[in-house]
Amino acid sequence: MAALGRFETPADSATVWAMRVSEEFQPPPSFVTVLDEIETSRAAAFRFERDRRHYIAAHALRRALLTWRFGGSPAGWSFSHRPLERPRVLAAVPGVAPGVSLTHARGLVAAAVVADGAAIGVDAEAIAHASVDQSLASAVCGVEELRRLAALESDAAAWRRAFFRLWVAKEAYAKAVGLGLSLHFPDIAFTDQARFGGWRLFELDAGPDHA
Repeated sequence: MAALGRFETPADSATVWAMRVSEEFQPPPSFVTVLDEIETSRAAAFRFERDRRHYIAAHALRRALLTWRFGGSPAGWSFSHRPLERPRVLAAVPGVAPGVSLTHARGLVAAAVVADGAAIGVDAEAIAHASVDQSLASAVCGVEELRRLAALESDAAAWRRAFFRLWVAKEAYAKAVGLGLSLHFPDIAFTDQARFGGWRLFELDAGPDHA
């Protein structure tokens, strides 16, 4: 596993760490032992070994990032694990209540934190491995977004990248507001890739294979 990069937004005290995960990656003991009982149980429940490894890597990365930013120890952080709720940091360092988010896509994991309990969301998708058709595009995009995508239909690679940029932005927003897939994505119209409503959007360059 190799570090992809660190992204910081000084005005909001937000930090994102991303790491590439190879097909041969095996989580080292230092990744596995820091997870809590619920994380360990969820990791074991994955049907595919690759997904289990990505899950462990993402959750260990979140703990490492929190420790780097705020102190404490990776194993000392605890989180809420309520279904359909944005994860919350419960304890580790007195007086510290950061906002957190994470994502794992094939070949890539990322974690994001923001100070003072503010909301944050991060998402990634593997462009090359995901199946996309018009029905999925219609389920994700609004009318104007579909119109912009239609202008790219002669260039399949450009169309896929443009679609995935929209998709991960909406997934990240859904994580930040804590509503997940209950949101109607076509109603979230990103006419400006820098801002949406009162939210600020940032894009980390994850290379040609991921958005």
